[in-house]
Amino acid sequence: MKKVSAKLIVFFLFLVPHACFGELFLVPGQTFTLNFTLLPIQAAQPSDIWDAQIYFLQTAESWSVKIEFFSNAVSEVPLESTTLSWPGGGSSPYTIGWGIVFNKEVPPPWPNLQGIVRVTDLTGISELDRILAHEDVHGGFYGVDYVAIPEPSVLAVFVCGIVLFLRSAKLCRNVSHHN
Repeated sequence: MKKVSAKLIVFFLFLVPHACFGELFLVPGQTFTLNFTLLPIQAAQPSDIWDAQIYFLQTAESWSVKIEFFSNAVSEVPLESTTLSWPGGGSSPYTIGWGIVFNKEVPPPWPNLQGIVRVTDLTGISELDRILAHEDVHGGFYGVDYVAIPEPSVLAVFVCGIVLFLRSAKLCRNVSHHN
């Protein structure tokens, strides 16, 4: 069995973890849309909470985003729409958030237990952290806690492709030598 070179160990320990995750940054004009389904998260609660919250990581630079909540489709009039601004000067892992408690005198915001949140970056570069939504429907407490997990970066996909290609090439070479 061959010894693994030190360069290969350094590559896997330092470069791959950084390549495997993209950043969930939004740049001006970019939109992130979350279609969610509220799931039962606890036994019946006496609270009648109908709320939604959204959090971003604090950054050194300023940014602003438009946040919209919809019942069924983005083509509808939003249940709520607001602009959240961050003046800058912060750092991760601290967050800045915005939340709303919906009026309990009107029907629940998500009567079919699903909805849509859309975030549009207006200025600067923002980093989405998580989105929460809850409602109490007929004595059942439903909610979602979406933690923003970015898609793999282009570099991660490229690295994985190279690794798989080299592995398959090695397997083909080994099979041809044994025949």
